[in-house]
Amino acid sequence: HPFPVQAQWAPVNAIIMDDFNKDKHTDILLAGNDFSMHPYIGRYDAMNGLLLKGNTTQSFQPLSIAESGFFVPGHTRYMVQFPYGNTKAIAVAQNRGRMKLYVVR
Repeated sequence: HPFPVQAQWAPVNAIIMDDFNKDKHTDILLAGNDFSMHPYIGRYDAMNGLLLKGNTTQSFQPLSIAESGFFVPGHTRYMVQFPYGNTKAIAVAQNRGRMKLYVVR
């Protein structure tokens, strides 16, 4: 199945699949962008983080930043999910930027 158009606006460098909203359907968390292009080409910076909510038809609905709470502007390189108390957290590494930490609620 093709991804929604929002997942194709810029390069995706990091993906985490999990049931983030605990509805028994796998969701997909994406982050990316690429700022390494020559100045005359411009940078690929339309990906500010995206949560694709899985559903019963095995397709994905993109959630807005306001709906997901996941906002990662910049050139994201990696994401990793790990246990954090009674829940999970996601650490996001960005090129020439500070590490960001998101707690899954």
